[in-house]
Amino acid sequence: MSMEDLFKSLAQTATQAAQSPAGQSAISQMVGGLLSGGQQAGTQQGGGQAGQMLGVLEQVIGGTPGSGNLTQGGGTMPSANDPVMLLLQPVVNQLATKAKIDPQIATVIVSLVVHYLLSNHPSSGRGSNSLDLNGLLQQMASGNIDQNIFHNSGMVNDVMQATGLNKTQAVKSLDATFNVLSGHVQGAAGGGRSGIQR
Repeated sequence: MSMEDLFKSLAQTATQAAQSPAGQSAISQMVGGLLSGGQQAGTQQGGGQAGQMLGVLEQVIGGTPGSGNLTQGGGTMPSANDPVMLLLQPVVNQLATKAKIDPQIATVIVSLVVHYLLSNHPSSGRGSNSLDLNGLLQQMASGNIDQNIFHNSGMVNDVMQATGLNKTQAVKSLDATFNVLSGHVQGAAGGGRSGIQR
């Protein structure tokens, strides 16, 4: 599995959920830009699209992960018609139901996870090395994700800081988020059910 597979599967789900052709077109353009950036790391278009998506995710989570300026309630929610939000909405809905958390908190957690994935992608230009992206994507494809990744990357602390959840709740929410993301990819590929390695 690659980032491209992940975003293609999310785009398929989001496009089905999008109400208008304009929304579908915006999602397709954004994902197309991200994918071309992944294939030609460092290209202006791909880097621009990834940068734009990172910018929207930073708005949602109220700062940049790892920078220490995440604040509870500090983010401003972009429009529901924003292509990034349309892309993430199916995952947010599933997470909110699965983890029994408020949809707004689910939005922050999903945004933070996708932010981590994107900022570790070569096309982002961020040069973040907090995640072994290839290793994580392989784990997601297999459905067995080691929770140490959540701790070692700083995701647990960032989720706690951004949402006010305690450590156990943060790990549980990250666990569920990666399960949902893995399920999207495995569902698109006709794969089986995912599970997290404890």
